[in-house]
Amino acid sequence: MAVKLLLLWPHHAVAFCASVQPNVCQHVGETRNRHLFSSAQCLGYAFEFGQVTDDLCLPPKDVVLSQVKRAVTRLGAVAVFVAADRDAMIADFEKTLNGKVRYQFPCVILVVFGWVLMKKRSIL
Repeated sequence: MAVKLLLLWPHHAVAFCASVQPNVCQHVGETRNRHLFSSAQCLGYAFEFGQVTDDLCLPPKDVVLSQVKRAVTRLGAVAVFVAADRDAMIADFEKTLNGKVRYQFPCVILVVFGWVLMKKRSIL
């Protein structure tokens, strides 16, 4: 099924930047009140909703899989696009999501993500 056709129905996209995170996450807890990546969106800019933790910085596989499954179920997604620079957990996602994983190659995903963003902004 063509990517463009799949994007007509609800879909979910997952992107990992796994090669950077282990090195960054080892510094979690050294200093309080220091944001990592875009943690301020979840924790508040003044940390009014919590602190950065190891699990927030680099969540365990089971947490990632259950949260993605919940989002896919809630959206009624017919396809899930996964991109990663290292371990994309494709076999885990396919098992958890019953074959809804469609594309897992970073170059294809970048095109898909770009197409989705442009479509949402009515550029296409």
